[in-house]
Amino acid sequence: MEYAQTHYLPNRLSDHTPLLVKFPTSPRPQAKFQFCDMWCKHKDFAHIIASNLPIALKLIKQEGTSQTCSLSCSKIPPMCKIERIKYRVDNTRLFHAKAKQRKLTTYIYSIKDLNGNLVEGFDQIKEEFKKASIKPNAFKWQGGKHYKVRQGYEWLPTKKRLARFMPQHSLTYSLCNVAEEDEAHLFFTCSYVKGVWAELDAKLDSTLQRCKSQQTDHRGNYDYHNLSYMEGKEQTDLQ
Repeated sequence: MEYAQTHYLPNRLSDHTPLLVKFPTSPRPQAKFQFCDMWCKHKDFAHIIASNLPIALKLIKQEGTSQTCSLSCSKIPPMCKIERIKYRVDNTRLFHAKAKQRKLTTYIYSIKDLNGNLVEGFDQIKEEFKKASIKPNAFKWQGGKHYKVRQGYEWLPTKKRLARFMPQHSLTYSLCNVAEEDEAHLFFTCSYVKGVWAELDAKLDSTLQRCKSQQTDHRGNYDYHNLSYMEGKEQTDLQ
C-alpha cells in the first residue's frame, strides 16, 4: 500500500467522498542465481562436468580467438594507410630532389671564351654567348642567304641532325625545347647550334685553306673537292 496512489473525487449526491486508488506496476527484480547443492551430491555430477566442460571451454576459446583476429584485421587498413602516406611523402620528396638535381645538371656554370679565359656567372656567360659569332669564315655572308642555300640543298644541320650524328665539340650547351623552331631561332637564338657552327666553321676554314695550299699535290683529296664544289655552288646560287 505504500506505493498506491489515491485521488479524491468531488462529492456528489451521496455524502460519501469517492476515492480513486491506483497501484502502479513496478518491475520485479531479477532473480538471483541460487545454487542447489543437491546437484553436487548426485553420483554422476563429476562425470557430467568432466565430459561437458572441455566442449564449453573450446567454444569459449574459439570465440575469443575469432574476436582477437577480427581486431587484428581491423587494425591493418589504418596501419597500411599510415605507411602509404609516409612512403608517398618520402617518394615525393625524393622525386622533387631528383628533378632539381637533373635541372641543375643542365646549367652552364663556366665556359672558356675565344681567348681561352674562364668565364663564370650566368650573366657573364650570357654576354659571351651574345658575343660569339656564327658567321662562317669559309663562305661569304649576304643577308642570311648563305643559310637559305644550305637549307635548299639539305646541308642545314638542324638540332635533330646534330643530336643524331653527335658532332664533337669542346663546349657543352643545353638544348632548347622549342617544338616548332624557325630559322631565326635555329641560327640566332639556339646556343647549342651556335657553338657547333662556330667550331665546324673554324675546322672547315682550316681544312679548305690547307687543301688550297696543296692544290697541285693533292688533286685527289676528298675534302678539297667536296668543299670546293660546295663553295662554287653556293657562290653561283647567291649571285
